[in-house]
Amino acid sequence: KGVVRQLSSAETLGAATAICTDKTGTLTQGKMTAEGFDCLQGSTIHPDHRPDSPLHRLAITALALSADAHQVTRSVDGQEAQYYGSATERTALAFAEQLGFEQSELLDSWRRKAVIPFDTEWKYRATLHNHPTQPTQALFVTGAPEILLERSSQALDELDDSVQLTSELRHRLGERIAAHGQRGERLLGVAMRRNLSQESITHDDVNGLLFLGVLIINDPIRPDVAAAIADTQSAGLSVKLITGDHEDTARAVARSVGLPISDDTMLDGGLVETMSDRELLDRVDDVVVFSRIEPIDKQRIVKALQERGHVVAMTGDGVNDAVALNSADIGVAMGSGKDIAKDASDLILLDDSFATIVAAIREGRVIRDNVRKVITFLLATNAAEVFIFMATLLMGLPLPLVPAQILWINLVTDGTSDLALSVEPEERNVMRRRPEDPTGTILTPMIGWHIVFAGLVVTVMAVAGYWYLIRVLAADLTYARTMMFSFVAVASLLSTWSYRSLWESVWHRGLWQNRWLFVSAAFSFGLQLLAIYLPVLQEFFSTVALSARDWIWIIGGGAIAVIIVDLRKYFWPLTEELVGRGKWTLKQRARPASA
Repeated sequence: KGVVRQLSSAETLGAATAICTDKTGTLTQGKMTAEGFDCLQGSTIHPDHRPDSPLHRLAITALALSADAHQVTRSVDGQEAQYYGSATERTALAFAEQLGFEQSELLDSWRRKAVIPFDTEWKYRATLHNHPTQPTQALFVTGAPEILLERSSQALDELDDSVQLTSELRHRLGERIAAHGQRGERLLGVAMRRNLSQESITHDDVNGLLFLGVLIINDPIRPDVAAAIADTQSAGLSVKLITGDHEDTARAVARSVGLPISDDTMLDGGLVETMSDRELLDRVDDVVVFSRIEPIDKQRIVKALQERGHVVAMTGDGVNDAVALNSADIGVAMGSGKDIAKDASDLILLDDSFATIVAAIREGRVIRDNVRKVITFLLATNAAEVFIFMATLLMGLPLPLVPAQILWINLVTDGTSDLALSVEPEERNVMRRRPEDPTGTILTPMIGWHIVFAGLVVTVMAVAGYWYLIRVLAADLTYARTMMFSFVAVASLLSTWSYRSLWESVWHRGLWQNRWLFVSAAFSFGLQLLAIYLPVLQEFFSTVALSARDWIWIIGGGAIAVIIVDLRKYFWPLTEELVGRGKWTLKQRARPASA
């Protein structure tokens, strides 16, 4: 369910240390349903009850008229009507039409004169309408409840009539709005202004409003998010929830998915706007939830995290998110988002799910692990060949392998085993260790020493056997080279199981999870038998047929070499060097003063 647009991003995903995620559609299902319209002091309008109060009807009329959405298909034969527009606008319009307020019919009578489109800068949408029976115009406004409440001078009372907004009443309504947010509900405020005479509107006209109430929207949490969040925490990743929603809504959602929440880990967008880059840099590591955030501030948050040494994955779906997506180390676009956001991203989530981000990070770590395993395996087996030649030359022995045999080992045994290792399944600790430094080398010094150690183990056993055959038994040179040829090939094939993990032994890792190892080993061993027993290949590779007793010595010696190499994992673990120290994760680099 995730498409990586750039190959290099797959490995970068495995090194991610911070995920900046949106809420709607990523942590939640994105399936918004309107639970009702709360007038805050009066009654609540439920989806199955048509409102009777004139002001209630005006509130639902405002939802239908100011919604920046429209119906595409009507409800037919049990199929729900389809709407075009943003998720919130579609939900508002669907709620109004469910109550019998058809947008197309309303627009025929309430003729639209002017519009102030929604923008995250002012957080509301306003439309000016004229009704044939009314001598003046009406202004309908929908948007963030706290913004509309601030711009209102009247509200509904217990009798659903308009009253003046006193400071006490304003405080009480604010508490009611906050209570909805604390339950994780998304809110859309509705207000209006009557008796306007002008034909156009400005932001100055969106004042002195009559606050009608809030539409309560429920967007359930995705069932797999809590487990995905737990995986990120065990993997040493920091998750930042960056949303345009109210602080209380963001807090409730963060708490429900398992993010560590306190007053010190919350930061409102209004404060972010007033903070200098240096102040944001000092706070960004500690903050878990950023609420009411503008798109432009997403980029500032990404930059601050990067200056802290983080590798940042950033989600987004809109045109305004493109800059932040491009600035992040891994831009993650929603499959349902705008094309410009997808073009600026490295990963596209086809299902919009946060769990898919974590799965992609897991896969990125597996890729990096497997690249390291393949390189270590190839270098160790080739190091053994180099050491064998050096040792036999120093000992004055005949060359142990002819050129054709060396090429055969590299092409047939190594060439199939490394392919099998490249598809090795993930290890058990892949999401229980801190991220690696993406700028660091695949081959650490300790892995280099392991390559030397593994090469020397095979070399000692191979050269000792070769010396015994040549010097003690005075065996035929072709026979001795065939034994050496087969031993190096078999030891390489058997060692593949040891390289399935660089820190777990063969017994803990298991033998059967990667069926391609058996396929590659059987294929390579079959070709090796052909090189030894097929007459035409015997002449080409300078080999002779071996007995069953010879194969017992070859396979037994190869197994012993692999066991010795594998015992290194008990006494010389690589885990600490690769992922245990974690010194790099926070470089604490300060932003230059000139910035």
